[in-house]
This record gives sequence, C-alpha cells and structure tokens, in this order.
Amino acid sequence: LYDQQGSVWTLQATRMNLNGLQPEQLNIVNPVEIMAFIPLFDRWIYPVMEARGWNIAPLRRMSWGMVLAAVAFFVSGLVESAIQSREENDLDKLSVFWQLPQITLLAVGEIFLSITGLEFAYASSPPRLKAFIMALFLLSTAVGNLSSGI
Repeated sequence: LYDQQGSVWTLQATRMNLNGLQPEQLNIVNPVEIMAFIPLFDRWIYPVMEARGWNIAPLRRMSWGMVLAAVAFFVSGLVESAIQSREENDLDKLSVFWQLPQITLLAVGEIFLSITGLEFAYASSPPRLKAFIMALFLLSTAVGNLSSGI
C-alpha cells in the first residue's frame, strides 16, 4: 500500500490545483516527515506513551501502523470523492495540499510499522541469522511492491 503514494496519489494530484508544483513533488513530503518524526517518536512520543501506561510493545506499534495506513487510504478516498464532486459540478480544483493529511498519516503509520518491524526483526533474531532475517523482512516488502505493480 505504501507504494500507492508514488503512483495513485500522484495521479490524484494531477487532477488538483498544484499551486505551481508538479504532481510528483509532494512525494518528498513522506521521507522528510519520516526523517523528522523518527527522533521525535524515539525521544518524546514513545516515552510519553510509556509514562501514561500505554502498551507500546513492538507488535502493538506495528498493529497501530497498519491501522494508520488504512486510515490514510480512507482519507485518500475522501479527497478523491471531493475531487470528483468538484469536477462534476464545475467548481475550482481542490488544492493539492489536501493530500498532506493522508501523506502524514502514512508517514506515522510507516514509523509504527516498518521502522518498528525492522527494529523488532533485528533485535529478535539470533546473531547468526540477523542478516538473513533482515533480508526476509525486506523481501516481503519487495513481494508486496511486485504484487502492487501487477
């Protein structure tokens, strides 16, 4: 699902008011947010969640990542409905910046799911199998990308 951002969401952007941007340029927001959010989560959000008694074990975080990814695609569907409604009624195009909530939700979901999954896979595997387990984890991503592309 993550790779839909680079294809379906880019196509969605072509039917929006780009405000001088190119449709592909919003793809930079996700990696920038991830790089900014990872330290924020590690140093502030996770400790606050633990202090409040929330269960933030790796498998729990990964589950929340999946939920956030689903919410991101639900929001994308709402944006798509708004685009279609405006096209049918000859209204001004919706601003491409309406994609920012879905991009941000997906970035946070990726931190919960992918970053935690990589960390969990590495920490849980025996020393002799660390590289192999990490390769399997990344292979699952490759298979998902392949099936998404097909």
